Amino acid sequence: MFSQNRMIVVGSKGNVANSLLPKLKYNHSHVTALSLTELAAATRTERVKFWKTLAQSEEEVELVWISACTSNNVQKKELLKVNYRLPVEAISTITSTTRLTKVTTFGTVLEGRGLKQNNYVESKERLSGWLAQNLEISNLRHIRTHTLVSKSLPQSHMFLGQLLTALKNKQALVFKTNGRQVREYLDLETFVSFVSDAICTNSDGVGAVETVGGGSLLSLRQIVKLISDQYFTDLEVRFVTDEDTDGEVFPENPIKNSIILPFQDSKQLLLRRFGEWLGDV
Repeated sequence: MFSQNRMIVVGSKGNVANSLLPKLKYNHSHVTALSLTELAAATRTERVKFWKTLAQSEEEVELVWISACTSNNVQKKELLKVNYRLPVEAISTITSTTRLTKVTTFGTVLEGRGLKQNNYVESKERLSGWLAQNLEISNLRHIRTHTLVSKSLPQSHMFLGQLLTALKNKQALVFKTNGRQVREYLDLETFVSFVSDAICTNSDGVGAVETVGGGSLLSLRQIVKLISDQYFTDLEVRFVTDEDTDGEVFPENPIKNSIILPFQDSKQLLLRRFGEWLGDV
């Protein structure tokens, strides 16, 4: 059944957007997809005018904020603007103009763990903190997720991306960590199906921060061994410290997931994806 509300989706590009948008359009008759890059390039005056004009034409609006800048190579000021100030600006402006019935934003499971010198995590902590203080605005849902993997190649600055590059080019890798930290990996399509259902069925008046996981943990060292064994190669990967990194996730202090997605075996998922990325399947 179609919803008649105007749904504004910020994020018209990227793996999550490419998979989620068609599902949202199937359930909503009025979906407007916006580019985060274009919003960020506009002046604040231009953005506020745009949000007000869009909101004034609707009795009720739903907002889904998909996009974010994830790279720590971007200056902290820009990360805070894109990941924190822009969604807050949109929510505040739309709320002052019309009824904002639902808000869905996305974050990371590393929020609130004291991770130092990670501007991306800090920007997401700022956003979820603001949402927690403004639950009366609307039906807010902030979804924190582990690393999502799909057929698309992983980003080069992330652990899997670096591992893939080293494997393809037979390069050595050095990480300034002890390799004990653990990761959970989620299949992107399974995650997107959950998100689509959550957005379409979430009742009004409920504020929630949800941590979505799969319950299957692997340490960085285990991942290296898994891929080395699969491809019969001795990956030259060195972990050059014995100390734990503040804020990271270790076996003795794992992430507490509030929602567990079914059939999310990190080991099998990684083996399948590396095979696809390397052209084996």
